[in-house]
Amino acid sequence: MKKIYTLLFILVSFCFGKAIAQPSCISLGCAGNHGTITANTSGPDVNDPGLGCYGTYNYKQVYWQFFYAPTSASFTQTYHQTSTGSPINLNFIVFDMGTSAPSTFNCPINASGWIPEVCGLYDRGSADVGPGLNGENLTTAAGHFYAIAIIVWEGTDPSYAFTIGTPQLGGVDIAADNCNAFPPTCIPLGCAANYGTINANTSGPDVNDRGLGCYAPYNYKQVYWQFFYAPVSAEFTQTYHQASTGAPINLNYIVFDMGTSGEVPATCPVDASGWTQELCGLYDRGSADVGPGLNGENFTTLAGHFYAIAIIIWDNTDPSYSFTIGTPRLGGADLSFANCARITLPVRLTSFTAQASDCAVDLRWRAHANNNFSYYEVQYSTDGTIFSTVTRIAADPSKQSYSYRHINPAQGKIFYRLKLIEVDDRSELSKKIGLNFTCANSYVSVYPNPVTDIVNIHITNANGDAVTGSLFDANGKLIYTGKMIGERNTINMTRFPKGIYMLTIKNNDSLIQNIKIVK
Repeated sequence: MKKIYTLLFILVSFCFGKAIAQPSCISLGCAGNHGTITANTSGPDVNDPGLGCYGTYNYKQVYWQFFYAPTSASFTQTYHQTSTGSPINLNFIVFDMGTSAPSTFNCPINASGWIPEVCGLYDRGSADVGPGLNGENLTTAAGHFYAIAIIVWEGTDPSYAFTIGTPQLGGVDIAADNCNAFPPTCIPLGCAANYGTINANTSGPDVNDRGLGCYAPYNYKQVYWQFFYAPVSAEFTQTYHQASTGAPINLNYIVFDMGTSGEVPATCPVDASGWTQELCGLYDRGSADVGPGLNGENFTTLAGHFYAIAIIIWDNTDPSYSFTIGTPRLGGADLSFANCARITLPVRLTSFTAQASDCAVDLRWRAHANNNFSYYEVQYSTDGTIFSTVTRIAADPSKQSYSYRHINPAQGKIFYRLKLIEVDDRSELSKKIGLNFTCANSYVSVYPNPVTDIVNIHITNANGDAVTGSLFDANGKLIYTGKMIGERNTINMTRFPKGIYMLTIKNNDSLIQNIKIVK
């Protein structure tokens, strides 16, 4: 009932015309390309003695972001003034939070125990600022968590806008909802369906979404999104049931009318601020079943409209539990793919990264796939426009982490994306990521080894030139020689007896590598 009392207080205060102070602390959550921020500095000056190098100064607003660094690498991000009025004079601080994730993303944020790594304190007027600019560089420590305070100081125009650009770690984009070691707070499930048991994870920090309808004033741990199309006006029902035997989940939910357009958000976070809230399942019902059609919370669709359902796990829950999402029904009939036929399905990715290693590129992604999902295509391009498929990887509903190693890509600027294919052949494309790939050394891989018949030799070098491969037996006798280039080189070993062989790879007269092969 605490939520209800709080909501009543907010409504009463609003109705009696109380002035609402502008927030001085705004938490954006995971570091990402947050686009244009419309700030408001009409509130009073504030001061936070625990705000690192800014502890002695006043400011108007501070915007917080968080990220996890799995490796030691350079972190960069640009903050740019878009207003044409008075200079914003943005400042920023990057804090090292150590190897433990914060308990909350919510304001107020206490940074007094964190280590300031970069202090962008200089007043640079309308110039771009951020880690990696103006000599203010940051190299992360592997396995550490970081917080970024973007500070709007007191000598600014009371109304302006600025942008927060794409963060990069080691030259690779960090996705908007990719906090890596943080459990995802937003999970798009796709079309409304019987998803069975959901294994949730609420070990991450509390979050808040001001655009989440009746849930705007409250914190939560995770939100699961479903979407469907209603061809007729009928009652919609679905049950959400706690499967764990531990502490009550206290599931909440909201149903939004998206109108007559079926454009579903491609990735998290989902912005519901422009949709019409139809049903608000806000009551705390403990372990009791909840959902549209239960507890007097009924909902009738409009013919030809699209709908979104937010299933919310609020912040007073067991950190490890499971719940079920039952079969959705419209007018008593089960929903099917026909109710998603006009919906653009979301790309269910929470991260997608590319990193150069040993003259190859390691691609990694995390996804939340359902049983209607078929496979991933890894696509590659040298110009960012024309892509080719380099491999297909089958989707596994029980698996969230995937990887692929692309050997011998082109030198220079290269691009990757994923194509996600449903069982009915509908598909979505992920965001495009790029990196500058250079490989000064040659790299040779041989498999299988030991070998019984055909041995494969993959060669990567800086220029992509052909090299010479020579095979010697245990007595040093040359038994094979030939030109080799790229990934598709083979030697037929069936004509040679069992034993130990030496493969020598040379570029002109320069030795590249000696590899022992066992048959």
